[in-house]
Amino acid sequence: MRLKEREYLMNTTQLSCFLEVAEHLSFAKAAQNLHISQPTVSKQIRSLEDELGVRLFERSTRNVSLTYAGRRFFPDARGILIQERNAAQRLRDLEKTQQQPLIIGSYGMEFVSYLPQILSSLYREIPHLRSDIVSAPYQSLSSALSSHSIDIIIGIKEIVEARHHARGNFYMVEEAPLCCILSENGGIFSAGEKRRHGEEKKVADGRMTQGTESEERLSYDDLSPEKMKTRFGVTERLTFADLEAALRDRPELAGQKNIFGGENVIFCDSVEAVLCLVRAGAGYLLLPEPKPLRQNGLRYLTLENAPVFSYGYFYEKTNPNPALKKFRRLMREYFRSAFE
Repeated sequence: MRLKEREYLMNTTQLSCFLEVAEHLSFAKAAQNLHISQPTVSKQIRSLEDELGVRLFERSTRNVSLTYAGRRFFPDARGILIQERNAAQRLRDLEKTQQQPLIIGSYGMEFVSYLPQILSSLYREIPHLRSDIVSAPYQSLSSALSSHSIDIIIGIKEIVEARHHARGNFYMVEEAPLCCILSENGGIFSAGEKRRHGEEKKVADGRMTQGTESEERLSYDDLSPEKMKTRFGVTERLTFADLEAALRDRPELAGQKNIFGGENVIFCDSVEAVLCLVRAGAGYLLLPEPKPLRQNGLRYLTLENAPVFSYGYFYEKTNPNPALKKFRRLMREYFRSAFE
């Protein structure tokens, strides 16, 4: 028999009654064990059967037995009830051990750059900290912050706010200049271009390094497909929706056909997807990126007269979470020390 296609609203009382009757095959024994009346047990079983659209028990004046559907439902009902009880117990244990949750939202690469270092310091200050990181589009993160499902959003202010209003207070920890990001090894260079722009790798202290940042500068004119192809071997600019909206909002970039030419722009699902394709040499990325987030294996070229964005975090001032307060302090300290 097929279950009715509807929303199921089973509750723990129904499941407890079902499991007790199924185990003892007696409504009277179930009522005794649950400390409720037998008519109440019968009512809960009938409501459960009505909701599921199947008969769970065969009843007679002498015997009670499980139907085929009842036998199939028994392990599921027991699993649901155990899961509910375990969830409640975890919350009680959380209160007893004074564990503090901290939920961090990020759509960038913080969780593979500086964030582990900050969280490591935070764990030393709060031994019972229970933290989690939510990686999702900024629109989802903004909604979660508004509903208090997360404690903080880390990212570029202008990108977070580009397509939707971000509630909460914003604190800037670092300026994020717009730069051109390329694969370290994915470009196609002539020997002359390598020497001219300081791109050849040099050995220093046993490590491979690139030319200095001052040697790696681009103008908006250099972003034309022809020049990018000649110099770097790529023509496509990779982007994602929130970033594109933020770029188009900046008056400094208005009218830059080399940037917003549609035939050479490829939209990706996320910043992680974009960076993967950049590493593969599929194109380049224009992204406001503070220095602590910059990764090995990528080349960051300065754009002349490029706009500067604000990197930091959104949070609710009314959030009483002490772990959030400590996290914010550690993040500010990290970015101050990163440039001393």
